[in-house]
Amino acid sequence: MNKKLQLLISVAVIGICFSSCNQPVPTSKSVVISGKIFNLNHTKTYVNQFITDADSNLNFRCVYQVDFYDSLKHFVKTNYVMLSVFNNRCSFDTSQYYIEWRTVKKENNQFVEFPKYQSASTGVLSSRAEIFLHPIRQKEYKKLELAPFPYIVFDKEQWEFNFNIGDHYCTAGIYWTGNLYFRTSYQLLGEKKFMINQRLIPCQEVFATSESALSHSELRFLYNCQYGFVRLCYINVDKTEMVFTLIE
Repeated sequence: MNKKLQLLISVAVIGICFSSCNQPVPTSKSVVISGKIFNLNHTKTYVNQFITDADSNLNFRCVYQVDFYDSLKHFVKTNYVMLSVFNNRCSFDTSQYYIEWRTVKKENNQFVEFPKYQSASTGVLSSRAEIFLHPIRQKEYKKLELAPFPYIVFDKEQWEFNFNIGDHYCTAGIYWTGNLYFRTSYQLLGEKKFMINQRLIPCQEVFATSESALSHSELRFLYNCQYGFVRLCYINVDKTEMVFTLIE
């Protein structure tokens, strides 16, 4: 492990306007050959250690800043979410690793648990062929179930993920009974630079759409083979936006 990767990651975005997901599309394409979900292993000590039964198998934790915008692209607020990834496999699908999402807040330059929300446990598929990350989907993030999931298939320029979603995920004015079929298509746009840890890193930019008989949503994300998903910009089914940026 490169010791530099054990330092805290300070993320700054150059030339990116957070109020819009519509970034310029690169003209050239380059295909990823391998990757990881993250690979951070921070040394930061949190005020609240978020102890769980699985902590003995903890691989790493990281924090995203989440900027919210309304349907007119007006800034609404900023939240923070913590993602924990564990070495143990999920019982519901042994091809996936156990992960946990928590909403946190910043106090005295450190992140502590935000008691309004409970943790949410799910999984991530991480291999040399592909990475499929379940997003946070609790409370105000529930609408992300109807959006494209962070998903990258290496050595491909186009791929799909199609599935049925049960009506317990009805949200944001989209209602149905039983299961609703969603077709999600991904397109590799090419390489784009991103500022992280005070240096520009090359990322793969991917644009995805998720369609159902009742809805349309979009996700544009940046992926780096060392740091993983560093930026995710959602346009949700209700035209609101969420921008996730890896900060620690």
